[in-house]
Amino acid sequence: MVADDNQAIRDLVVQILEAEFDVVGVASNGTEAVELARKFLPEIGVLDITMPGKTGIEAAEELLSNGSKIQIVFLTVHEDPEFVRRAFDMGASAFVAKRKMAKELTLALRTVALGQNFVSPCCSLTVS
Repeated sequence: MVADDNQAIRDLVVQILEAEFDVVGVASNGTEAVELARKFLPEIGVLDITMPGKTGIEAAEELLSNGSKIQIVFLTVHEDPEFVRRAFDMGASAFVAKRKMAKELTLALRTVALGQNFVSPCCSLTVS
C-alpha cells in the first residue's frame, strides 16, 4: 500500500514498486491509508510523513496500536534524525528519503520483507 498526498509522487512510487511488489492500494492521506490497510491487510505500507489531516505517523500509530501486522516504511522529505527516531520509536521498519527513492525504496522493502530495518544513509541515524 502507498500513501502520499502528492499525486506525482504516488504515481512514481507505484511505478517503482510494481516491478517487484503488488501494490494493493493507493491513498492520498492518512485516513484513507488506515481504511485501505484495514480492507486489504497489506504486508507493507509506504507512507509519507506529512499529509493533510491524519499524518503518516498518526496513521501508522493507529494501525499498529490496533494490532495490525503491517510493516511501515516512511517515505519522506524529512531527513532530520529526530524524524527518524520518532518513526522508529512508534514502530516503523524503514525510513527512506524521497530524494533517494529511485535507488533505495525497493531495497528498503526487500530489507523489511527479510525482517530487518532500513534507513536511508543520508538520514544519519543507525537503527538496529
